[in-house]
Amino acid sequence: MAGKSELQDLYRSVIRNTLGVDALLDEEGDVTFEVPLQGTFYVMLDAQNDPEYFMLVFPNFYKVDKGNYDTVLSAVNTVNNTNKAVKLSFRDKEWSGNLKASAEMFIAAPNEIPDAALLGHVLRRTLGAIISGVKSFSQAVSVEHPDAVTMPPAKW
Repeated sequence: MAGKSELQDLYRSVIRNTLGVDALLDEEGDVTFEVPLQGTFYVMLDAQNDPEYFMLVFPNFYKVDKGNYDTVLSAVNTVNNTNKAVKLSFRDKEWSGNLKASAEMFIAAPNEIPDAALLGHVLRRTLGAIISGVKSFSQAVSVEHPDAVTMPPAKW
């Protein structure tokens, strides 16, 4: 079974080798990285309980409020039902919150550390799915809310 630092090092190395960007650790020990022209992402880690669990998150990319709530919910539902892997969500706090995009999966046998080569392929594909989901969301809300988030094409 992998220790936390071993898993963190694996993810940081795979991110550097796959995407060509440096990855840092946040205060909770999760791995964060910035993709140029896209934004900041993080990988949630649970080395002790689930080293095989992979969750990639693109946090806080759109503000939800009373004025756009219905439009956002409709767009989120559309994206979640039509895009592969990505899930859009937010914590509803009195008709407002920050939207996040995420994808999660198991990528190794129970209590096993993921294979670096497989992790690189999964990372690239999952990142693409999240970016595609955010673009789909942006297109869905842009008719009523032209200030919707836009993302340029991925460069990898």
